[in-house]
Amino acid sequence: MKKLLLFAAALAVAAPATAQHFELIGRAGASFSQYRGSGTEATSFINYSSYAGAERGYTNNPYGRRLGAGFALGGRVQRVGRRQGLLAFDLGYDWARSRTAITTLYYYDGAANTAYAATGSAHLRAQVLTAFLGLGRRFQVGPLALDVLVGPELAGQLGAHETGHGTYNNGTAWTTDTDRGSHFPLDGRLRADATAWYGRVGVNASYSHGFANAQAGLVGGPVREAYARTLRLGVAYRLH
Repeated sequence: MKKLLLFAAALAVAAPATAQHFELIGRAGASFSQYRGSGTEATSFINYSSYAGAERGYTNNPYGRRLGAGFALGGRVQRVGRRQGLLAFDLGYDWARSRTAITTLYYYDGAANTAYAATGSAHLRAQVLTAFLGLGRRFQVGPLALDVLVGPELAGQLGAHETGHGTYNNGTAWTTDTDRGSHFPLDGRLRADATAWYGRVGVNASYSHGFANAQAGLVGGPVREAYARTLRLGVAYRLH
């Protein structure tokens, strides 16, 4: 009898542990990024010039409020508790692009600066590594499961590059291809993340709200603010 009671007690202690498990998850999909703040614009203009026989230019303000399309990849380790509580750590890569519509081009020929009506758009492309620590819960609805997570995200920008194209002066083509460097290497963000599962396959959505000012390193003039916002939509697969 004593041995039976000891066995029952050991089983009671071990049962919660066996109800817990870890999952390995891979994800991939599209990303849609923009900047928000006093230093961002939905439309801007191009500064263009001719030098040594070559034309070149750049967007006056590349921090666009319009959504630009990119892609996102990531991997996640997730602990599922006995009461369906979740603790997740996600490492990811974002190829993020914001977009700015171009309405005017200022052309400098070495003597005068002439304004032309222009069309087209410019994109600011950033390569970003992300680390997300999420807390949440799994909700079960029949054969479907919904994982909901929220928590801090640390984003490290590897670099930024501006590209754009369009026309000016009734059909003349313009292009930009400018290295924008990395004004802020790290951005502390708040992220919300949800994945709907059917078996091992899931549909994932997340939103990251940045708090680091991308224009903090600029010198001179009034303080301008530009904060990254990223929406990700994609698919996920549970490896384990």
